[in-house]
Amino acid sequence: MSQNYRSLYWRIGLCFIGIIAAVLAIQGIVLLWLVNEPDQEARTTVTAPLARALGDALANNPSLDIKAFAERQLPTPPRPYYIIMTSGDAYFFGKRRPSDVAVQTVREVFQMPGEAIYPRNWDGAPYWSSPLQVNGTLRGIVAVVPRDQIAELWPRMAALAFALFTVGTMLASQFIFRPAHRRLKALESTARRLGAGDINARAVEDGGD
Repeated sequence: MSQNYRSLYWRIGLCFIGIIAAVLAIQGIVLLWLVNEPDQEARTTVTAPLARALGDALANNPSLDIKAFAERQLPTPPRPYYIIMTSGDAYFFGKRRPSDVAVQTVREVFQMPGEAIYPRNWDGAPYWSSPLQVNGTLRGIVAVVPRDQIAELWPRMAALAFALFTVGTMLASQFIFRPAHRRLKALESTARRLGAGDINARAVEDGGD
């Protein structure tokens, strides 16, 4: 077996497997790190300030155009968000919308008998919701649309894949193709010497092939 590891072909195969394994390991580690990256808190920066401002505005003007008001408050929102009123009306802002299940769940909670309630577990990720209160009474919620990890991660993963491909190609040329090229050049030189009549020309035998 020790003779095999001196073989050029064995070395080419092992180097190739090693480079592929290293590339896959790096991609896997980076992907796990990105997937487990904590969701950026959006309650204090988006939903809570808007809910307070909208609640005060509705207290002064019950017929307020909610969508227009929200667009004036957040002309370029950092994340897509939405507003659902206890009446069932829903307003969506940004390029993406929440799932129909998420919207329907909020509406069902608001339609339960008695005074509308706000479940506190809505406060955290992924919706970072805030209650919309008018004169102390719950009138709706403001929440952000959950992150689309595929859309967020693919540009970075594509850039990483390109970088790893470039590095892998450089390593392959250094550790796989250069030794083979060096030995082939030596054989070519020996063949030329033999062709020129040098009967003492010999190729260096430094491998196990």
